[in-house]
Amino acid sequence: FSFVSRLMHCGWSLWAAAAALTCPIHLIDVRGTESNEQLRVKESSIRHLESLPGPLYLVAMLGVYRGGKSLALNRCMGLKAPYLNGFGVGHERETHTRGIDMCPETVPGLGTIVWMDTEGLFSAEDARDQHGAKLFSLALLFSSVVMLNNVRSLDENLVGYFEEQQGLARVLKEGLVDAGLQPEDLLPGNLSVIWTLSQPVQYDASGQAMSAMLERFLASGDPTRARLAREFRHASLEIPVAASDVAAWSRLDTLPDESLSPDFVNATAVLRQQVLDTLPQSRSLHPRACSHMLRLFTQVVETRNFDGSAAKEAFQIAEAESICGDFDKAVREGSGPLPSAKVSAAVEAASSVLEQRASSVAKRVLLGDGWHTRIADCRNAAEKEIVHSNFEALFVLWEAEVQDLAESGRDCFFLQDALVQFVRLGEKYSIASDRVALDRAKQFGTALQRARLAECATVGALVGPVLPYAAGPYLMVNMQRSVVGGVLQAAMWAVGIAGVIAVLQQFGQVPFWLAMDYRILREHSWALDFAMLLAPVAPWKHVVELLWWGGWAVTAAMVGARCWRGSGNVVGGLTVMELKLNDLRRRSDAELLARLADCALRAEWLGARGDPEAAIALASGLRVLVLDPSSTLSQQIVADPGRLAAAVDSVTFLTPPKDIFAGSLEKRVRRREWRALVSEAVNVLERCRG
Repeated sequence: FSFVSRLMHCGWSLWAAAAALTCPIHLIDVRGTESNEQLRVKESSIRHLESLPGPLYLVAMLGVYRGGKSLALNRCMGLKAPYLNGFGVGHERETHTRGIDMCPETVPGLGTIVWMDTEGLFSAEDARDQHGAKLFSLALLFSSVVMLNNVRSLDENLVGYFEEQQGLARVLKEGLVDAGLQPEDLLPGNLSVIWTLSQPVQYDASGQAMSAMLERFLASGDPTRARLAREFRHASLEIPVAASDVAAWSRLDTLPDESLSPDFVNATAVLRQQVLDTLPQSRSLHPRACSHMLRLFTQVVETRNFDGSAAKEAFQIAEAESICGDFDKAVREGSGPLPSAKVSAAVEAASSVLEQRASSVAKRVLLGDGWHTRIADCRNAAEKEIVHSNFEALFVLWEAEVQDLAESGRDCFFLQDALVQFVRLGEKYSIASDRVALDRAKQFGTALQRARLAECATVGALVGPVLPYAAGPYLMVNMQRSVVGGVLQAAMWAVGIAGVIAVLQQFGQVPFWLAMDYRILREHSWALDFAMLLAPVAPWKHVVELLWWGGWAVTAAMVGARCWRGSGNVVGGLTVMELKLNDLRRRSDAELLARLADCALRAEWLGARGDPEAAIALASGLRVLVLDPSSTLSQQIVADPGRLAAAVDSVTFLTPPKDIFAGSLEKRVRRREWRALVSEAVNVLERCRG
């Protein structure tokens, strides 16, 4: 049963809120029997009034029925036909508005204007129950500006309504004094009244005729009018007929501006501007204070009984909201544009002023601890709101920076950097980041990280970090014979393979999973979920950079080892060079010995035949040793370099004796007795010469 009751209550509240959002909103109702109708405040409308952004400026339109009040109010609100969300326009002889209807309008830089359309005065209903004077008095008690609509001439009956209102004002003043309050604490002072003259006999756009008429109306010598002229601020304006065609009057709410009288359109625009210019100097109300004062004034108007406790409660609410409103304004002005690091200092400065004002009010009206509790609660709520606004401004700034980072495309992994930036912004603007704030930032950053990761995790992005590890073996294969040639060959192969892949991809012959722009994580949500599990804890950006540069380091090491195996050790490099030089020396010595053996065998063959070139052939083999006497081979196989040089230089075309060789050279060659071969050859040359 309890659950059903709560459910019905919530449903009723939602229905009432939805109904209250439809303009016009019925604020004051006329209830009761035909012989005893009374004014009643609609609580659903009061709750809607309390939800409006403050400050509130209540602007009421009073006047005779069928005088064009509703249409003029719609034009004052800036509406045009068919006046949706405006006041209803009546065409019958009976009045269209019953009680008081309202339509709120938010005006930037000012607050909320609550336009109020009242039931027409001197209607059949008013003549029956005489509640027109009550509505008139009620409107003057809580309005910021009152517009009095007259038709063709200023209505003398309005003076009686003003006198009735003044009587109620005296009751209120006496009651306020008895409750320890001042009349100006709740009653409006120097209320602005704008007298409008609709459908004038002769329209004067300059307004001089209307001003003169109002001046004569208020200066007739009547004490009531004299008091009326003294206690209110007066202005006047003429409003011509909306359309010259009488047949069109029944459908004025549907006529476009082009079909209306230009003077009427201009006059209503002037009236709106006149109201907007007057409101900054008029009384404004806080929404909660306005609702309490409206209940109090309605009770006084209806019963003429004054409730001192209700008046004191209304005063405390109005004063507390005024003090806290000024506190909020001072904090925001002292903080400057949000986010700001000056919020704490501004709160401290404004708090001292708030405490002084609150103490002054408490002493004047003799308020107890409840007043100070109310002020403390109001101050805490205002401080909480400005701190929350500061945090929200910080979060919006951070969101913009993170979105720019995500859309820039520079990094696939930015979640850690984004969270660090959030903390740094909080430190910059002196805003503490609690667990809830960090969780919210992490949630937003994770959502952006997920979207970014799904777009940038392509095959190319995944292959890129590990590609350097394949470059090393690839270059080593191509550099087996030559370093420079291997690098050029590797580059040519790489360009060729890339060209083939590009052509195949152009014709759609490459599998989608090999396409460099294939987005793996976007196509496989499970992989994206797994990646996001690791994204908050792993420094992916640094891991990718480490893989990339580590791969190139490995490749550089492999290529360097191929170019110079001892590149990492100077001694090892010199050893390799020494081994290569020794190898070259051994090859050179072998070639020299082979030539020496060949020349010796040829000389012995020619000498056996008695050929004069035998000595020449033998000398040509020994001449190499003479030309490089300091070589290791020369030092090993030449016993007497001087004797060898003399024997070689003295060789001529001589016919050697046939038995001079006798196979001795061939025997030394076969035994590889190179030192003995050289000595034997020198002996042969000397014998040929001698």
